[in-house]
Amino acid sequence: MDSTAKISSRKWFKMPHTFVILIILVFFAAALTYTIPSGKFERVKDKVTKY
Repeated sequence: MDSTAKISSRKWFKMPHTFVILIILVFFAAALTYTIPSGKFERVKDKVTKY
């Protein structure tokens, strides 16, 4: 009885296809590029390498 209750309670959730998960992750990463500010880096000139 206990094992059938666990199966029936999880019946509503079905794992999505792999490509659906990947597309969601790509859109999520693209949305984060607009919300997270890009870093600003200060360069220090090196006398030896001249860069």
